Amino acid sequence: MILGTLYNNGYLCPFSHRVLIASRELNVSIDTVYCADIPAAVRAVVPDGGWPVFVPSDGGEMLMDSSDIIDHLIDHSGDSGRNFRSEQEALAAVEALVACIRKVTMAGKPTIQREYRQKLDLALARVDEIRRGADGPFLGGDHFSQADCYVAPFLHRLPFMVEIRDHIPEIFIQEDGFRAWVDRVVNRPSFQEIAPKRYVLRQFYAENAKYGKPMKVGRLHHSGFRGMWADLSARVSGLEHRVDRDNHSLQEARDLCYLLFRTVALHAKFENLILFPALDAATGDSLFTVDGIEQHEHEVGEMNSLLELFDRALGQKPGSRADTLLVLATEVERVKEGQLAHLDYEEATFMPVLAELDVEQHLEMLRGAYEMCILERPHVIGVLTSYMPIENVLSLLDSLLQAVEPASEQWRQLLTEIHAYLTPEKWLRVVRRFEESLPTSLMVVPSGSRHGSFATAARALEAAVPVDRIEIPKAALHTKTGAFPPKD
Repeated sequence: MILGTLYNNGYLCPFSHRVLIASRELNVSIDTVYCADIPAAVRAVVPDGGWPVFVPSDGGEMLMDSSDIIDHLIDHSGDSGRNFRSEQEALAAVEALVACIRKVTMAGKPTIQREYRQKLDLALARVDEIRRGADGPFLGGDHFSQADCYVAPFLHRLPFMVEIRDHIPEIFIQEDGFRAWVDRVVNRPSFQEIAPKRYVLRQFYAENAKYGKPMKVGRLHHSGFRGMWADLSARVSGLEHRVDRDNHSLQEARDLCYLLFRTVALHAKFENLILFPALDAATGDSLFTVDGIEQHEHEVGEMNSLLELFDRALGQKPGSRADTLLVLATEVERVKEGQLAHLDYEEATFMPVLAELDVEQHLEMLRGAYEMCILERPHVIGVLTSYMPIENVLSLLDSLLQAVEPASEQWRQLLTEIHAYLTPEKWLRVVRRFEESLPTSLMVVPSGSRHGSFATAARALEAAVPVDRIEIPKAALHTKTGAFPPKD
């Protein structure tokens, strides 16, 4: 017996998915009608945003809320319905969680979004408290319940919601039991039969993002730069305290410094030629980014001078270069502090403006950045990502999927380089997130002994794009006088 017809205005509607999950769990039959096939008589009585709706086959009142629809299915499913029904406390907790997720994605303004993220953290903690007290793998204890059903479609979407993915709640990182529950819920057969494909969600949320947007890539890169600088500083300062017998440790530090500077130059190239013109246009201020441009010009000299100092030390006899190593350590710290201050300035000054650009502008810049750097990016991105927090690596790959086709050779090359440098634990997280777009050969988690070396990456980069001196293309913009260059 068919209990009624579910009408829905979109295939990706999570509230419709709730009803479909419940019908499968309760083993009841319903018809489903989407979009253009909805009768005019039904559409006429549904307010905007009121989908899904359910018309019972017994002629009962039209139901216009997913929870009311599920209650109706439970009431008509006998013993299975009584077992499926959840306590009101659990339902209220998951509904509060869903409300917070929706508010974060709709907030728009960063200050409001931060407020709702804090509420989201509290809502997640409350659901986890119920989970831990349920004495079983689900919120209903030993069985999948109404409360699990309510939240499953939203947990499935959470990693792809642009406004949230760069601010993954700590509970997903710290609580193994919570993560295990999430995986059980979203992998439930009743949901997997209807769950949207990941690439569909990724595209949908990128196109409809209110704030997060793909060009968070800039800040993601910055986290890698900071990590590389910390490692370089530790390596060089450690040279003073070791017995200076050979060039091995010094050469490793030089290779890391070279990769760092090539990555910084690549990043600055994108900023000068693509990002800064967009920010100037967005603010209507022709001098808005001029300080950032001048900082790039200053950094060119700093980076090349430091590499020359490394080469001078490498050219001296081990055991007789203590003074040079001391100067080298001092210079590394000085240049590091200058570049980190520059990153802080960019994040404080440019990121708020960048956040307000629309998604298509972000995607256009991202595609331009990738095409600009296609030769160098795979060689430097592997090392850079090894210094980035794993959540930033996942966000970076999410963003790059907007610019690179998943099945393309560029995508494979990029992933191969990352695969060579991430720890097994980090790569496993990548595999879990991107299993639908990873080449089969890269699904295997690498062992620690297979990690690529800085020397290998540095030589590959030099072979692909040899340079005698690191340069950053000058921005085709303005000077302090506000004069624009003549048009061709």
